[in-house]
Amino acid sequence: MKNLVDVHFPNARNISALLKSNDKCCRIQNMKCPKCNSTQTRKNGRRRGQQCFQCRICGRQFVESPKSQPYSPQIKELCLKMYLNGMG
Repeated sequence: MKNLVDVHFPNARNISALLKSNDKCCRIQNMKCPKCNSTQTRKNGRRRGQQCFQCRICGRQFVESPKSQPYSPQIKELCLKMYLNGMG
């Protein structure tokens, strides 16, 4: 009797090769880690509509293109006033 893997995947040499070839989350991406500049990254879910990645070398998690959202001048002015008045 044939092995279940041999029946469904006759071209697979062994189970580890099969898992490596089909595991989407473990494929190496073309993203560079901002911490160690390694290209060995994997997809790590999505946050706020952006693809997240994780470095396989240092473990850093990052997004593809981070968007900085600076504080408006009004908020900065309010914070400065609160600081000078001893409220912050």
